[in-house]
Amino acid sequence: MHLTLKNSTLVLADAWALSQYTVLSTQLSKLTAQRLAFDNVKFDATIYLDSYGCYLLQSLINYCHDHNVNITVPSKIDQQLKNYNFDQSSNFNVQKTQDNIVANLGRSVSHIPQSFKNGLTFLGQFIDQLSQCLKRQEKFRSKTLGNILEQAGINALGIIGLVAFLLGIVLVYQGANQLLRFGAQIFTINLLAISVLRELGILMTAIIIAGRSGSAFTAELGFMKLNNEIDALNVMGINPFNLLVIPRVVGLMIALPLLAVFADLIALLGGGLLSTIIIDVSWGQYWQQLKLAVTPWTVWSGLIKAPFFGFVIGAISCYEGFSVSGGSEDVGRRTTASVVRSIFIVIVIDALFSVIYAKLGL
Repeated sequence: MHLTLKNSTLVLADAWALSQYTVLSTQLSKLTAQRLAFDNVKFDATIYLDSYGCYLLQSLINYCHDHNVNITVPSKIDQQLKNYNFDQSSNFNVQKTQDNIVANLGRSVSHIPQSFKNGLTFLGQFIDQLSQCLKRQEKFRSKTLGNILEQAGINALGIIGLVAFLLGIVLVYQGANQLLRFGAQIFTINLLAISVLRELGILMTAIIIAGRSGSAFTAELGFMKLNNEIDALNVMGINPFNLLVIPRVVGLMIALPLLAVFADLIALLGGGLLSTIIIDVSWGQYWQQLKLAVTPWTVWSGLIKAPFFGFVIGAISCYEGFSVSGGSEDVGRRTTASVVRSIFIVIVIDALFSVIYAKLGL
């Protein structure tokens, strides 16, 4: 018990902390409402206070002074109370404030200018460091780049290949069901090729990389910052931006186009396999129809987007990792923000490319 009444002496014990909010507020409310008789207040050795507990204790001290109750505060606790300005507090019934959706929305909107400014600063620093590497004024971490290409590229082939294979099957199955009504099921192959090569192949690859590699980058850099490893690099004279950010962003810009080509091929393979079953075409007919549907621009229209998607994912994930502060909880929050923002920006850029292609008649 946090408050125990023994022979007109109130004994304070255990943790007076925010985690015990319900118990403490209930006991103190009963204490004042029922005017329980006690003449002295004693502090048990087990008592522990956080800032919320200090507030409640100061309220109890004020209550005791107002009602002529003898209370002697131990020097250690008295010193802790002096760190806070709670002299005027006298209300035990403290309620937790809960922000509503409007308050949260307003707070988020108010942070947009500062976030935009920080993002531009990060982008400028990236361009500056990359230009110095290209001019050989700074060392380019080729070994780190190789590790990133392995982690974000080669190790991702399995999941991307599986998803792309299933994507091809789904597109053929859904397209054939619709075009069969018009006797044009052969054009399911055209639908598959254009959808995969222009849009879905690269978009699906970018989303997987954002969730897989982007989140990993944010968590890794976040914990490095919490463990003061980034500060240690600065002390040793190593530029952490050059070591940690440049290889990751450049690595994704290189890996994503290659992964997109792999995803396109696997999706066409999966679609071709199902086409031979439900459309009743041979592999030769499938590839012949594919040649008629695909032009060089069909392939390049999708691949052109890949470096932009890779840059966005890498930059956002590294920015969120370097922005971690507080504790491990913020790492999770930043990791979530990294994935959500990366996917959102990727879709926005994809939409912009679609508009540009339409305006140019491509």
